[in-house]
Formats: sequence, C-alpha cells, structure tokens
Amino acid sequence: MIHLLQHMDKVFEGVATNGQILVALDFDGTLADIVPNPADATLPEPRLKLLEALNNQPRFAVAIVSGRSLEDLKGRVNLPDIAFAGDHGLEITGPGFHHIPPEAEEFKATVAEIGEALEAALHGVPGVAFEHKGLSMSVHYRLAPSDQRATVLRTIRRVSKPYLARGAAHVVKGKEVVNLLPPLDWHKGAALKWLLDMLESLPRRAGGVLPIYIGDDVTDEDAFKVVRETGFAVRVGRPKPSSAAPYYVNSTNEVEVVLQSLLDHSRSLSIPAHQH
Repeated sequence: MIHLLQHMDKVFEGVATNGQILVALDFDGTLADIVPNPADATLPEPRLKLLEALNNQPRFAVAIVSGRSLEDLKGRVNLPDIAFAGDHGLEITGPGFHHIPPEAEEFKATVAEIGEALEAALHGVPGVAFEHKGLSMSVHYRLAPSDQRATVLRTIRRVSKPYLARGAAHVVKGKEVVNLLPPLDWHKGAALKWLLDMLESLPRRAGGVLPIYIGDDVTDEDAFKVVRETGFAVRVGRPKPSSAAPYYVNSTNEVEVVLQSLLDHSRSLSIPAHQH
C-alpha cells in the first residue's frame, strides 16, 4: 500500500484533469476517533469546518458514508449542504435529492423482529448496545467483557440463522459490531456509485468526476472497489495487503491533513481567477 500523504501530487493531478471531485468519507474511525461507546463519538470542530470549506469550493462535493442512521449522522455532522449516505448507504440524501432502495423499505418489519429476538436473547449481558436504525440494526459489543464476546457472537449467529437461511437478512461484521442488513446487493459501494452517477448526470464544466473515498472498516471495502480504478481509495490505519484500497493514511489526524491539503490546493488554483 502507498502512503497517500507522500503522493498528494498524484491527487492534485487528478483534481486538475477532472471537472468535479467527490470527497466521500466514513465517519467513525475516519473523521471521528473510535471510542468505547459509539454514542460518544464526536467530530472535532476543525474537521467540520474543513468539510464545509471543501464543499464550498467550486468543483468539490463532500459526502459522508456511514453505517450510522441518517438521523444520527446528520446530528453529528451539522452541514446541510453536503451529501449523506446513512445506514450503510441504504438512505442517501443531500441538497435536492433523497434515495432509498425500494426493497429496503420491505425489510423494516423483519429487522424489528430480529432486533426484538436479539435483545431478549442477550438480555443481561453487560456492555452490549443495540442500535435500531429502521432499515437495519447493529449490535455493538465493544464494551462487553472479553470473556463473554464469543458468547455474544454465538447468540447473534443462532438468532439470525433462520433469517439468513431463508434469505430474509444479510449480516456484515465490522469492528466489534455486527450489522443486520436487508438481503440486497446494496452497500457503501453501491451508495457511492449512486452518488457518482448522479454527479455525472448534472450539467457542469468539461471533465469527469474524480472520486476520493476514505474509510477504515471492513464495510468500506465495497466503496474502495468502486473507486480504486478511477480515483483514490484510501484506508485509515496500518497498511493491510488484503484491502482493496491502494492507498492508506495512518490516522484520523492524517485524514485531516489530506482534507486541508485538498482545500489549500483548491484555493491556490482559484487565486488567479480572483485577480483578473
């Protein structure tokens, strides 16, 4: 894997040769540091300001793509003019658009049923948190005692098995979290492709759309696969050869450096235009 900060010149070349740039990022572990309780995750003010400033640049669009519910995500990133893809990309919204795959709506009753069964089965296990999002749900076990985590995972497998067997649900593991999703071929990568297709359809100056996607989790791999050939797929964390992302940054702090570099570069390009 290639350390992106040592090759920002390649990114700037891409910016120069494309009409529009989509900067899409995961939230937890990418913009916000991972914390023991997901409810405590916060976006540092400097990063919020950077996202807003970058989105206001003439050719840039910013999107946050997360496993969190749309409502939760928008509450933590209070920027009404950017795009959001919440619930692992199942619900996409932004200025003038809103999209949910029709089949995902049909999953609401099933996910509520699974959630009820899981809460009953895991009742009394300390450190397990249930995140109900409407279109999906997540079971967090980061705070569960280490000697009970295997039991938690076995219980989730047992409860979800009948639903998986009849194709009524899809399970995706993340970092100390299990996500129960609709049985659709829809994920962060599909949401990112939807956003890119939408940008391609908009009238704009000549040139294509350059995608830059930054994420840290297993669920970001689908998005990496979408952009790795045409843009920049960037993993946050130590280099991982099995990742679909050719590039990496070491930390959320380095993500901030990348955003600042993009903003500074974009502003430097626009200076001559203001002088004429």
